[in-house]
Amino acid sequence: MTKDNHQQDMIDNELVQLYRRQATEQPSPELDAAILAKAAQRSAPVAGDPQKVVRPPASFWQRHRWPVSSAASVMLIAGLLLINGGEDADMVAPMLNSDAIAPAAVEPMAASPAAFSADSAAVPEAASAAQLRQKAVKTDSSESIEQMLTQVEQLAAHQPTQALAVLQQLEQQFPQITEQSHPLHQRYQQLKTSL
Repeated sequence: MTKDNHQQDMIDNELVQLYRRQATEQPSPELDAAILAKAAQRSAPVAGDPQKVVRPPASFWQRHRWPVSSAASVMLIAGLLLINGGEDADMVAPMLNSDAIAPAAVEPMAASPAAFSADSAAVPEAASAAQLRQKAVKTDSSESIEQMLTQVEQLAAHQPTQALAVLQQLEQQFPQITEQSHPLHQRYQQLKTSL
């Protein structure tokens, strides 16, 4: 049995020596030289311009990261405003159709001071500020309704599904359009039946 123990000790000693040699093992000088030569070749300056280093071409996303990310941000914000509805959507919807915004922007400027004074003379002295605000809101909503109806008319020929979506948005934002007493009800009804 001592003979087996002696052989085992010899094997263990031999393994320990092999492990110790392997811990200090270094790559050959030829391999080091080949690696350094390859690195020097890759970082060599381009002929004619000693400062320029050869670099791989930039990908599409690296070259256009600012315009693409800006466009994505604008689309995200516009989409959120349209989804949220309310007053924000009233501001964004005309911007999507440049023809609809031009008349709305010009009409308030076309009114002269004389028109405002004639309007104020017609209002009795006892009229409160709340009544004046209510009148302004009615005028704004009529203009918004007209703009949306014009947008539906423009979309109806080429994009009927989008036209129907705008019409449904109109019904949600301005439910008074469904009443027969509304001045634009007939136009709304004709568009609805045509879609």
